[in-house]
Amino acid sequence: MKYVIIALALSATAATAQPQPVPRAGGPGGGCPVGYSWQGSYCIPLSDNSPTVIPKKGTTCPSGWTARGSYCVKL
Repeated sequence: MKYVIIALALSATAATAQPQPVPRAGGPGGGCPVGYSWQGSYCIPLSDNSPTVIPKKGTTCPSGWTARGSYCVKL
Protein backbone atom coordinates (compact mmCIF):
# COMPACT_ATOMS: atom_id res chain seq x y z
CA MET A 1 0.00 0.00 0.00
CA LYS A 2 2.85 2.40 0.83
CA TYR A 3 4.36 1.94 -2.65
CA VAL A 4 1.05 2.72 -4.34
CA ILE A 5 0.75 6.02 -2.48
CA ILE A 6 4.32 7.01 -3.38
CA ALA A 7 3.76 6.10 -7.04
CA LEU A 8 0.56 8.15 -7.16
CA ALA A 9 2.28 11.13 -5.57
CA LEU A 10 5.16 10.98 -8.07
CA SER A 11 2.86 10.65 -11.07
CA ALA A 12 0.78 13.65 -9.94
CA THR A 13 3.94 15.73 -9.52
CA ALA A 14 5.25 14.81 -12.96
CA ALA A 15 1.92 15.62 -14.60
CA THR A 16 1.82 19.15 -13.20
CA ALA A 17 5.44 19.87 -14.22
CA GLN A 18 4.53 19.95 -17.92
CA PRO A 19 3.85 23.37 -19.44
CA GLN A 20 0.17 24.13 -19.99
CA PRO A 21 -1.59 26.11 -22.75
CA VAL A 22 -2.02 29.82 -22.01
CA PRO A 23 -4.37 32.42 -23.54
CA ARG A 24 -2.80 34.38 -26.41
CA ALA A 25 -1.70 37.84 -25.34
CA GLY A 26 -3.95 40.46 -26.85
CA GLY A 27 -6.61 37.92 -27.80
CA PRO A 28 -6.89 36.13 -31.15
CA GLY A 29 -4.51 38.55 -32.92
CA GLY A 30 -1.82 38.35 -30.24
CA GLY A 31 1.48 36.50 -30.22
CA CYS A 32 2.82 33.54 -28.27
CA PRO A 33 6.00 33.22 -26.19
CA VAL A 34 9.09 31.39 -27.46
CA GLY A 35 8.54 27.62 -27.32
CA TYR A 36 4.78 27.94 -27.95
CA SER A 37 2.59 27.83 -31.06
CA TRP A 38 -0.84 29.42 -31.39
CA GLN A 39 -3.95 27.34 -31.84
CA GLY A 40 -7.19 29.30 -31.81
CA SER A 41 -7.02 31.75 -28.92
CA TYR A 42 -4.39 29.75 -26.97
CA CYS A 43 -0.64 29.29 -27.06
CA ILE A 44 0.23 25.58 -26.93
CA PRO A 45 3.67 24.36 -25.71
CA LEU A 46 5.73 22.83 -28.52
CA SER A 47 7.36 20.27 -26.19
CA ASP A 48 7.68 19.19 -22.58
CA ASN A 49 10.82 21.36 -22.47
CA SER A 50 8.93 24.57 -23.29
CA PRO A 51 9.18 27.10 -20.46
CA THR A 52 6.26 27.48 -18.07
CA VAL A 53 4.57 30.82 -18.78
CA ILE A 54 1.60 32.83 -17.55
CA PRO A 55 0.06 35.96 -19.06
CA LYS A 56 1.55 39.11 -17.50
CA LYS A 57 -0.99 41.19 -15.59
CA GLY A 58 0.06 44.78 -15.26
CA THR A 59 3.73 45.68 -15.59
CA THR A 60 5.41 43.18 -13.26
CA CYS A 61 5.60 39.44 -12.72
CA PRO A 62 5.23 37.49 -9.47
CA SER A 63 8.30 36.55 -7.46
CA GLY A 64 10.19 33.70 -9.15
CA TRP A 65 9.06 34.76 -12.65
CA THR A 66 10.67 37.04 -15.23
CA ALA A 67 8.95 39.26 -17.82
CA ARG A 68 9.19 38.30 -21.50
CA GLY A 69 6.94 40.52 -23.60
CA SER A 70 3.32 39.95 -22.59
CA TYR A 71 4.15 36.86 -20.50
CA CYS A 72 5.91 35.91 -17.28
CA VAL A 73 8.33 32.98 -17.55
CA LYS A 74 9.05 30.70 -14.56
CA LEU A 75 12.69 30.95 -13.45
